Amino acid sequence: MIVLDAHALVLSADRMRYPFAGDAPPPQPGELEACTEVAGLRQALADRAPAGAVLVQRNRFHGHDNSLICDLAAASPVLRALCSVDARRADAGAMARHWLEARGAHGLRFMEPEKGSDLGWLAGDAARDAWRAAAERGAVMDIHVFPWNRVEALAALAGLLRDFPDMPVLLDNLGNAAIEAGAPDFGIDAALRGVIDHPRLTLKFSDMTVQRAGRAGLEPTDIVARFAALVGAERLAWGSDVLPAGVDLGMAVERAIDTTAGLDEAAGRAVLHDNVAALFGFAA
Repeated sequence: MIVLDAHALVLSADRMRYPFAGDAPPPQPGELEACTEVAGLRQALADRAPAGAVLVQRNRFHGHDNSLICDLAAASPVLRALCSVDARRADAGAMARHWLEARGAHGLRFMEPEKGSDLGWLAGDAARDAWRAAAERGAVMDIHVFPWNRVEALAALAGLLRDFPDMPVLLDNLGNAAIEAGAPDFGIDAALRGVIDHPRLTLKFSDMTVQRAGRAGLEPTDIVARFAALVGAERLAWGSDVLPAGVDLGMAVERAIDTTAGLDEAAGRAVLHDNVAALFGFAA
């Protein structure tokens, strides 16, 4: 199975060229190790495990300076960049255009900047300028919600999907928190159903989903099969995301393949390769 990673977190050992943001808090134990170093990424790509990857900006360390992932993507035909902008700033649209046009990013990623923030980061006037910039470029919009802002953020996303009906949108991590909390039907609730029928919405699961399923006593294969039955395998994608200690990209790819064991071969290929290839312009 040829696998494309839709959510690879990467760090560089060259902290002079790619410094952490000045206001970045000190890393927690194991936090740096949860991201793949550039050398490890290159080795994984050489081993074709994965065969290509979408690099997701690690705001936690680099803030909204997407230079590392854009430089890596520009240097490799099998890498893409999903950039972050501070969508609360008046120049969010201009910054989105900079990363998409001048730096060649394939999409933007929006996530609550601080716990308890209002929804300006997703649906405020400045954020909508960034959405328009992405729409002009045919870029992908990746949205991350947390357990504490999930209901209101998904409601706001439903409105954005109506306003930007042609925008391809990735929704991170299915319902990781709901899965671990033992929510009925893997967290498929009214909030998620409010957006799930949008035809250009793709649901992303990650190695974190696999981990949390295990802690909840659930089979990851059952979760993926349930979502595939709900929205179709053509609207699911996998990404590595945060990896636990001792797990590298190659191991995460093997676990991802295992999670599609409940699907037929064509559906598994769609989830692990074809859908990401179509969204981000990888060769078939």
